[in-house]
Amino acid sequence: MPLQQTTDTLPLVSIIVTSYNRAASVTKAIDSALEQDYPNIEVIVSDNRSTDNTMEVLSAYTGNPRVRISQNAQNVGMMPNFKIATDQLAKGEYVMYISSDDYMVNPGFVSEAMDIIQQNPAVRLVFGVMITYNIHADRKARFNTTPLWEKNLWNGFEVLKQYPENGSLCFGGCLMKRQDLVDMNIFESKYLNVDTECILKLMLQGDVGFINKDSYVFVRHGGNESGSMSEYSHLSRIYLAEEVYAFAKTKITASQLPELEDWRRRMLEQMIKASLYFLRMHNPPVFSSVNAFVKKNYSELLKNISKDRAWYLKIKLNRHLVLGLYRVFKPHHYKQEFSGTQKN
Repeated sequence: MPLQQTTDTLPLVSIIVTSYNRAASVTKAIDSALEQDYPNIEVIVSDNRSTDNTMEVLSAYTGNPRVRISQNAQNVGMMPNFKIATDQLAKGEYVMYISSDDYMVNPGFVSEAMDIIQQNPAVRLVFGVMITYNIHADRKARFNTTPLWEKNLWNGFEVLKQYPENGSLCFGGCLMKRQDLVDMNIFESKYLNVDTECILKLMLQGDVGFINKDSYVFVRHGGNESGSMSEYSHLSRIYLAEEVYAFAKTKITASQLPELEDWRRRMLEQMIKASLYFLRMHNPPVFSSVNAFVKKNYSELLKNISKDRAWYLKIKLNRHLVLGLYRVFKPHHYKQEFSGTQKN
């Protein structure tokens, strides 16, 4: 049944915006949170000691009873800032994150997500449709064409099994139970892809809800692409798959183990293919080192991956030839994937 619209009976939802030097974009994130029609929300802004005029911009929200602004005494790093906001500042039973350069586009998302949870208490997280907006190409892409979006409730292990081919499920704009994140101590993870680790581990602990409406816009720009050039960022993806695999073995039954083994293979293949292709096009020196790691540790997987002839040719062909072909025949793709990111 629909939610009763009273703040006295509805669980509090904390919408967290973490920020560092995002004066130009943070208000769009906050305003999109305040536009949510769920009547019992708080918006937590945790600034990580910005050096621009972010705090001046945030002063416009002084006096708004639904907004609480906090600034760290010093820059503590990205993940510690998430942990402070989640463990110390937020008071809600449920939590959702909006990056300070992203924004929500579905004002009813929290209400609809809480309605799913109210009717299905085993739900551990609820996704809406993510849109990516690439500022280089001025182009948007929508990710809701897979079977996962055909119904609003799934068993979490079934979602996990489909994840390698449906990796566009987004931590940003996803509604979760705050205590789950505190109990997992997720923001002290040693892996870079904490967002992916979080949602995959939550899938293994309950059901998953889906709202097939445009909900969250992820803005791609140079500032959030630079880290993906490093060797460690790509090796961390592989380590993450192994970590989730090990965690999953503690949560599933013996009869599900063959499906989990298949998931591990497909997950690693997807991550290795994506990393090697990306690095081959963008950063050949790092490509060489990551490729050497994969050959040493995942030789059989690499042999299987190389059977994908289209992928294999793009890896083996002259990089500048491939880029030139994209520039001529797929200019939108070139701008979206390669503009301003290549290294010689």
